[in-house]
Amino acid sequence: ASFAWYTPTANSTATVMKGHFAQGTPYITTEFTAAAPVISTRQTLRKFFVDGKPVDCKGESRSGKEYIVQLADSDTEWMLWFPEDTAVVCNSESALTTLRVMDTSFTGVVRLALSNNCTTADRSPTTGEVSWHCEKSGGAHSSRDQLHYKEALRKGREVYPDAADVQLSRTLEKVSYSLQWKTAGCWSAAATGPLLMIALPHHIKQMEQTPNIAILHAGGHRNL
Repeated sequence: ASFAWYTPTANSTATVMKGHFAQGTPYITTEFTAAAPVISTRQTLRKFFVDGKPVDCKGESRSGKEYIVQLADSDTEWMLWFPEDTAVVCNSESALTTLRVMDTSFTGVVRLALSNNCTTADRSPTTGEVSWHCEKSGGAHSSRDQLHYKEALRKGREVYPDAADVQLSRTLEKVSYSLQWKTAGCWSAAATGPLLMIALPHHIKQMEQTPNIAILHAGGHRNL
């Protein structure tokens, strides 16, 4: 589904922001037209990265493709993608962190994904440790970096689900349901790259028998 926000013009209305939503996508995908996107949260910034390099978030304008924001209050990490070489200003003060595109004529797609949410950020009053949710078999904590999941997010960032073709068939023995996603490209006219979607355990059981589908069994954070 898509939801659009409009602004009145002299003779009609113009689309300013359009969100693309689909159940199972790990991304927030928003398309802007002649607008200046602002992404903010009332949390303290722990670390900020641009294209993999740690940088300050004190009002400097930086250009890149991938931005990573690590937040202290919720102990979460978000990955953000803009069109390549978009100038973004990061500010973090008084428990407010903001990423802002200063160009008011900005047109393009911005994507966000929660790339690590392995703890509640609540520390035990006795041990001082946080409560973990991401675990490997045997009960050992998985990597705090969630590198495999982050790499999957990078590979799937170029494509988003734009629509779906749903088929339903029935026999005396069973009912079959199939869904074929229709995709679109974020920063190119053609959809290039894999489509990354979240699946429940009973979905995965069926998909493991399907060609052209790769399964990542470590979901990245507790909500997936």
